[in-house]
Amino acid sequence: MVSQTSSHDWTIEPLTNNQNGDNIAEVERVRREHPGEPDCVQDHRVLGAIAPFRCAFISTSVDIIQLN
Repeated sequence: MVSQTSSHDWTIEPLTNNQNGDNIAEVERVRREHPGEPDCVQDHRVLGAIAPFRCAFISTSVDIIQLN
């Protein structure tokens, strides 16, 4: 998230962590969720082939719900 703190200054705050093999916590999470599958992460990739560990689909439309 980017926020303006003054007329000339901005701050940046990351909203998520990298969800790939460069993030040790993410690699450990995948290995915990796949016990008995020692090759689930190879060369910083899922099964040695897929670089992103998780994918999210982001909708560009905004739904507005009016609550009465």
